[in-house]
Amino acid sequence: MIKLVIFDLDDTLIRTVEAIIAARRAVLADWKTRYPTFSRTQAFTNWKHLFWHFRNEFHPDLLHLLLRQQEITHHATDIEMVKEVYYKTFWKALVVNEGTSDIFTQLQNKNVLTALCSNGDAGLQQK
Repeated sequence: MIKLVIFDLDDTLIRTVEAIIAARRAVLADWKTRYPTFSRTQAFTNWKHLFWHFRNEFHPDLLHLLLRQQEITHHATDIEMVKEVYYKTFWKALVVNEGTSDIFTQLQNKNVLTALCSNGDAGLQQK
């Protein structure tokens, strides 16, 4: 008899990667309008490689680094301004995978406990 089923949250139950990519693109588009010499392609590639070294996807030091790599002068407030763009886009793009609700309903009907695990953002897990 199954007593507990543990699910991975990110890209198993919800489409996290698609939401992250949409949010990154929104930030980079915003920066392109602020900084005409800004290269979205270079920044997007660098973001994919660098974000693993930081605590979360939207770490201010990561964003400062992305701008500094292109020798763009900016202020700390520039980072705060795009934070809203990032999270607004992220939450709008976040989608629950098809069938997820049905799976949980079936397990609850059978009195099976469920748990979620993730190595992702704590804010995402709370939502």
